[in-house]
Amino acid sequence: MNIRTLRWLILFMAMCGGQQAAASGAQFSADMVQKAAGRTHTMRYYLGDQKMRTEMKTEDGQKAVSIIDLRAKKMLQLMPDDKMYMEIPLGGDTAAWAADDQTRQEYYEMKHAGTEKVNGYECDKYVLIPKKPGLEKSTTWIARKLGYPIKSVGQDYSMELTNIKEGTQAPALFTVPKGYQKMPGMEDYYRGMMQQDGAAPPQDTAGGKGDDGDMSEAIGKGLRGLFGK
Repeated sequence: MNIRTLRWLILFMAMCGGQQAAASGAQFSADMVQKAAGRTHTMRYYLGDQKMRTEMKTEDGQKAVSIIDLRAKKMLQLMPDDKMYMEIPLGGDTAAWAADDQTRQEYYEMKHAGTEKVNGYECDKYVLIPKKPGLEKSTTWIARKLGYPIKSVGQDYSMELTNIKEGTQAPALFTVPKGYQKMPGMEDYYRGMMQQDGAAPPQDTAGGKGDDGDMSEAIGKGLRGLFGK
């Protein structure tokens, strides 16, 4: 999985449940299991006070860390092996989706479909029914105790949180460590990536899609459906 795909997975989580979890005050760590394009990837996920962190290994074996700060409307991309980081503003539609439940409701009807237990949590199951053409139907399970989606299934992707451990997360998880250098001149480039086609990730330009290209496309399709783009 490439770093670009990771960014969209984290945005998915932020936009799905950041506000619900903030209202409940829940904080936890978990494994995020994501499936798309016939592949499965697992990464570490941390939810703090309106902040989220995801850790994974890139294709070349390097560690990649992404942090979203919903209050500050920004994403931090850390590269621990190089002790460098990028700061990426979450502007325009991205910020709106992360903060505005009413806007999302213009595109989808959330139909309650009963309760189910998922990974030990009593969940309200919702079917997201499109209100506008071109959108996809999906199903989300929101844990009552956490106020957060711990499972989501669409036509071409799925996400599930496992090994959930509740508890206050250390503030240091959501900050840039000392000694890291900021990569200059990257904000405008990545802001354009985030806002290209609304909520859709950009297409690969170097060669064919490959497995990660297929996965990015599947995730992007799910995001476009979820966010009404």
